[in-house]
Amino acid sequence: MGEMFSQIASTKNKNLADYVLSRTGDELLNEIKPKQKKIIYDKVKNKLLYSYLKIVRLLIPKNLRDLIFVNTSIGEKHQWMYDRFSLKKKLSDLEFKNIMVRNYNESDIAHFNSYFLDIKEDGTPCKGISSLYIEGKK
Repeated sequence: MGEMFSQIASTKNKNLADYVLSRTGDELLNEIKPKQKKIIYDKVKNKLLYSYLKIVRLLIPKNLRDLIFVNTSIGEKHQWMYDRFSLKKKLSDLEFKNIMVRNYNESDIAHFNSYFLDIKEDGTPCKGISSLYIEGKK
């Protein structure tokens, strides 16, 4: 995927770049903006932290390592993957009510989009169009 992203960026293929943006939320042709510099800084900081934790992990006796450290990368860690049917069932089992599949920019929460949780300032989704958004009330 990285190879394809690099090729799109070097050839400036707007059609492919727009497709990637709609699917993943990654902008491949725009110059780095100050907000994106902060994101890059955060990624570097996380890489350094991950490297530090990897070294610390090696100092722990082998029989205790897996009890202390989770062997996943830093960032979003997924323990489960749900589709809309299984997640609605799970939420219902947990006694949530009014469970609804939503779009990235829809919510019953007042002024939801002003919090920029799932939406960028330009109104596009942060994670592309393939993410699942479900809302319920407890």
